[in-house]
Amino acid sequence: MKNISLSELESLITERVLCDRLINPRTGQYRYQFKYSEALKQTSFATGDILIDQGLNKDFWARIRGKRIYLFYLPLNRIALEVGVITEKAENNMRKRLEIRFIGYRGKFPPETIADLIELLEESSRKYRERSIYGRNHQRKIR
Repeated sequence: MKNISLSELESLITERVLCDRLINPRTGQYRYQFKYSEALKQTSFATGDILIDQGLNKDFWARIRGKRIYLFYLPLNRIALEVGVITEKAENNMRKRLEIRFIGYRGKFPPETIADLIELLEESSRKYRERSIYGRNHQRKIR
């Protein structure tokens, strides 16, 4: 597994979507307008491709929930980050100027690298388990 910075991962996903995914297959021309749902699907596919290319697919995977994409940390089966798909309005309910940004789960700022993200997730999971265990024991002593 590579320790890649999250800003580099954002750039790779944005580049993959714009250069490979939002192309007219018949003519080979780049499309500058697209539907938001299409941008969401193509971003999800591109994120999966990049994770596979970087060797991160055993730990992370992107999933669409509603109108959002989340990056899941598979060993703990929990959300690690939200993949923000930022676009601007164009005419006829279309979108333009796609940009990808990672948003920390529950509004927190994401860390700098993948390794920092994994460490943060493992630490918060450990604290949750300890709090859960000690909380149960504490309640039994009170009775």
